[in-house]
Amino acid sequence: RESAVRDTSADVNFFGGSVLLGGELGSFLLGKAKPGFVKPGIALGAGLIASGYYINKNQKLGNGLGASCGLFLGVTMAREALNSRYKIIPACLGAMGFLIATFNFSQFNKT
Repeated sequence: RESAVRDTSADVNFFGGSVLLGGELGSFLLGKAKPGFVKPGIALGAGLIASGYYINKNQKLGNGLGASCGLFLGVTMAREALNSRYKIIPACLGAMGFLIATFNFSQFNKT
């Protein structure tokens, strides 16, 4: 009999990628997107979703890609939070990026 417990480590990356893609799409449709942030946001969201796919295929590349995307998101949004009037959203996205990076680095070192 097969175990009912599945590996959920890819879910973190799928969640982060969905948040980024949904946020970029919403801000673009509402006309509130900053011109320099749309393409990198879409690329990072797609990178996180791709990393979840690779993790589900048991490839170590997934954790490396997820850690890189999360770290880039964290650094970029932390810098934006320091330079912006609206600090809460970039700060939350930066914290999410650092958490995703930390999680993926820990999973990368396990395998």
